[in-house]
Amino acid sequence: MATKSTSRKQLSPSKKEEPRNGYVAWQGFVNVYLTDKDKAHASEFYSGNGAVEQAIEKALFAGYRITLKHEKANNTFSAFMTHTDVDHPDSGWGLSERASSWWRALQRIMFIHHVVLQGDWTSSKGDNYVDDDTW
Repeated sequence: MATKSTSRKQLSPSKKEEPRNGYVAWQGFVNVYLTDKDKAHASEFYSGNGAVEQAIEKALFAGYRITLKHEKANNTFSAFMTHTDVDHPDSGWGLSERASSWWRALQRIMFIHHVVLQGDWTSSKGDNYVDDDTW
């Protein structure tokens, strides 16, 4: 079962940044750790028929920014998501996932966003995610 970190790297209330010039103030990362079984399910869940593309499009239309980066030091790829709307509950939070290929990184971050966290990073929805083998 995927686990969502309860120790988000949130700034203390006295150190929180205020949004400046339309930019979202950084709050920290929401950490979700996938098991090997979850990683396999992410690949299965988004296999074929443009499923990853549809998940990406849905996230983009909802105001999320998705970034990919190659990590030279360990030859992996990272996918990052943030929300661009200052008033959105996920504003200022980041979601990331690393994998051996850019495609797997995208599959997994979409799986975390849409399936594990159900598109709501800051509530407790993702805390109830259970891999029940009903794929």
